[in-house]
Amino acid sequence: MASFGEWMSLLWTYFRQLFYRFIWPSPPIEDIDKKAVFITGCDSGFGNATALALNECGFHVFAGCLFPDKEGGRHLRIRATNPKRLHVIQIDVSNDLTVKMAYEEVTKKLLTLPGVTLHAVINNAGICPYGELEWGSIDMIKNVLAVNTIGMVLVTRTFLPLIRASKGRVINVNSVASRFAVPALVPYCMSKYASLAFTEGLRREMTKFEVKVISIEPYFFQTKMTDEEAIIKQIDLLWSKTEPEVRAAYGEHYVKVLTKQSKLIQPFVNKNIDIVVDSIKHGVTAKHPNHHYLCAPLATRIMLYMGWFIWPQETAEFLSEWFLASTKRAKPLPDKAASSSPCKLS
Repeated sequence: MASFGEWMSLLWTYFRQLFYRFIWPSPPIEDIDKKAVFITGCDSGFGNATALALNECGFHVFAGCLFPDKEGGRHLRIRATNPKRLHVIQIDVSNDLTVKMAYEEVTKKLLTLPGVTLHAVINNAGICPYGELEWGSIDMIKNVLAVNTIGMVLVTRTFLPLIRASKGRVINVNSVASRFAVPALVPYCMSKYASLAFTEGLRREMTKFEVKVISIEPYFFQTKMTDEEAIIKQIDLLWSKTEPEVRAAYGEHYVKVLTKQSKLIQPFVNKNIDIVVDSIKHGVTAKHPNHHYLCAPLATRIMLYMGWFIWPQETAEFLSEWFLASTKRAKPLPDKAASSSPCKLS
């Protein structure tokens, strides 16, 4: 059982967290020029923008890219405010070998930078196929989990020795989908629910090492994941790899309606990804960062908080019905052969 002193320490930590979250902004960390960060998924989107933002702040940035010599990596090298403090390295988070090689490259580079320690690992890499759960092959679902969840765990476990040594932090880019499962995005939501559980559990395990673990939870923002053309291509690809019996059950008409549904997402897509980047930056630079950063407009945050804490199940079902109302109206039209049954009522 905890002693009186331990209870007081816990209470102090709790109220300090509330104070810096709701009342007074946290002071920043010191000696940024002696700190490095490692970021995955820097080919585009949040990762690319965060790498440039933290480089501008003065951090040594290790930007992990799947394709370091393509557009994303070139963009980083050209736009970096401090080019000597930005290092683009190759990593496939679902591949043990490339993760290990990235770790060795970061460790080797840190040895050439006297006094510089790895302050943060930012797990940002992710993929998001769009389509019904039955569509495509099971390998698609395995790949989503391999990148979004296992990849996050693999990178974190590999780099934790450096983070423990510096008493740094792990920042995981999760999603609103960590808390609300969306139809046609079930594998993605599965991976994000698991990633949030990983984040929460790791935070509690790392407390004894004074390592902070943070969850970033964006709403819809303008990235390749929300691009209308990319979504339509994902639907077409998954549908083309779907078993004939499943295709017969859904029918081509349903696919067309689901494709049109992607257009309805666009008005909700926020083009200002700086909202997410600023949240990640605060998580990196604040002496007392928040445990969670919900990156969404105020009205959306209020709606989601009500859904999570007041009417969780009812709100989730309402939002699901509303969001996919058009696909609900356009029910699957199965082929006659698929819909016929050997059992008939007399």
